[in-house]
This record gives sequence, structure tokens and C-alpha cells, in this order.
Amino acid sequence: MAKLTFHILLFRLCIIGILLVVILYSVLHVRSKVDGFTSKNYPRILNLVLYSTDNGGPYDKMQKITNKYYNTFSNVDTFYYCYSPDLETNYKVKDNILYIKGKETYIPGILKKTISAFEYFKDQLSVYDYVIRSNISTIVRFDLLSDYLKNNPVQYACALCFRGDVKYSSGTTITLSSSVVSKIVENKEKIDYSIIDDMSIGKFIMKNMPDIKMDELFQDIPNNGFYMIPDLSSDKEKIKNFMKDKEIVFFRNRDANENRELDANQMGLIVDILLDLKP
Repeated sequence: MAKLTFHILLFRLCIIGILLVVILYSVLHVRSKVDGFTSKNYPRILNLVLYSTDNGGPYDKMQKITNKYYNTFSNVDTFYYCYSPDLETNYKVKDNILYIKGKETYIPGILKKTISAFEYFKDQLSVYDYVIRSNISTIVRFDLLSDYLKNNPVQYACALCFRGDVKYSSGTTITLSSSVVSKIVENKEKIDYSIIDDMSIGKFIMKNMPDIKMDELFQDIPNNGFYMIPDLSSDKEKIKNFMKDKEIVFFRNRDANENRELDANQMGLIVDILLDLKP
């Protein structure tokens, strides 16, 4: 009788053990889908998106569209930054939008706003491996970029690259190590505010960090993974066909006729397609 009771107890313990293994596997399997980038030891990225609010216009639509997509990457923290002239303090963060006291201008406004955003996060830079300065109308595939940076560490890199007297990365996507951003913040008085932001950042690095050379991202694929998205009539099938057989990492949306509503609509379709591709 005692032997029978022991076997029943042992059987029950085995069943409980199997159930615990199944539950643990299920939890880890789900977590790997939600938190897959962290589990693969991808670099931590601070994605700072150049942005200006337009009272529900196309830029605000782009913000909502890209935010939905960027929030799916657990190794990436995204903040959109813009000026707010009526702000009572120098900075205010609401949701993941960083409002900076000031008025929007092209030169020097974009550069000053960018340096202010860098300054705001200066005490948190040690948490991150990279800072990506992107812009509101460029969609970045952080799954591909994270994988690339994991295996190809850089200090300063470009996808759309300019190599004149000043070598610099287009402001659509500037890739910087957190240590380079710290150096920029520490020496902001040496920055040339008379030229556009992306060129000025490149000029600063050339003059003040001569050991750092600008690397090209994704050298083994066409266009370094950077594509201008044409007018595809906001047609999802046309966009799918355009994306087919192309290794696109950076989707730059800027209509030749400056139709930003078209850009926003097409960005929404691109994000829907990219979300369908995620595991």
C-alpha cells in the first residue's frame, strides 16, 4: 500500500514537473518575441527623431505612425524632439516627445534643437551604445540596423553619405556612438552654427575628433540600404512591389512636389507592411 502511494505521488510530481516546463517554455517563447532584441544582446540605441509639431498635420501623423513601429523594438528608446515657444521651462517630456523651449528655424534652429536634445540626455548616455539622429519622414528598420551594429561597431556612420571638403552623414539618419555624442555636448561651443546640422556635426567630428572616420553602413547592399520612396499613389500593393527584392533599411519619404500628406499616407502603409513582417 505504501509502495503504491509512493508511485502515485511520484507520478503526480512528474506531471507537475512537465506542466511547469511547458509553462516556462511558453513564457520564454512569448518573451523572446516581445523582447527578442534584448535576448540577442543587441546594442542599446537612443533614437532621437527630428520633428516639428503641426497641429494634427502630416508631421503629427508621421509621429504616430513611426511611434507605433518603433515601440516594437525593446533595445531602442525613441524620443521625438521639437521646439515649443510657449514652454515655461527649458524642457518638457510628454509621452515620448521632448519639447524644447524655442522657435523653429532652419538655420541655426535645427542644429541648436539637436544639441539641446543631446544635452537633455547627457546623463543617460552611458546606458546606450548608440544614438541615432533620424528625422520624422525616415523610417528605420531597427531590426536590421541593430543586427548590423552588433557585428560592425562604429563611432560615426552614414547611409546617405556626403564626401566633399566636409565628410558628413545626411541628417535623415546619423549614427553616432554615445561617447561621440558626449564629446559633442562637452564641446558645443566649438560647433559651427552657421551651417545646416548634419554638415556641422560632420565638421565638428573632423576637426575635433580626427581619429574618428566616417564609416558607411551596409556596404554590402545597394545604396547602403537607403531608398527614397517615390509617389506610389498610396497603393499598398505598389509599395509592396517596390520593396520586393530590395534590402531597404532606411525608408526616406519626401515627395518631389512636397506633398507631405502623401508621404504620411505611404509611411502608414510601409509601417503596416513592416509590422506584418515581424515575427
